[in-house]
Amino acid sequence: MEKPISLKPEHIRDEKVKLDLSYRQRYQGLTIPEAYERLILHTIRGDQQHFVRQDELRAAWEIFTPLLHRIDEGNMKPIPYKPGT
Repeated sequence: MEKPISLKPEHIRDEKVKLDLSYRQRYQGLTIPEAYERLILHTIRGDQQHFVRQDELRAAWEIFTPLLHRIDEGNMKPIPYKPGT
C-alpha cells in the first residue's frame, strides 16, 4: 500500500512511499517532531483541528456539570469498570 506523506513540516512536499511505520529507519538523518511539537507547530500556523470550538466546550459542560454535582453530593455513584476494558 502506498500513501502520500509530507517529509518535513516546513516543506509542503508529498511523496508516495510504501506504508512502513519504522520512520526512524526509513528517514535516517531527518528530525521527526514529537506529537506535542507537531501540535504546537499546527497551533502556530493557525490549524485548530485538534481543539474543540467554544460552543462544543460549552455544550459539554452543560451535559457533564449536573452529573458532576450529583456525584459530589452523593446522589449518584460512578459505575466502576475493570481496568483495561
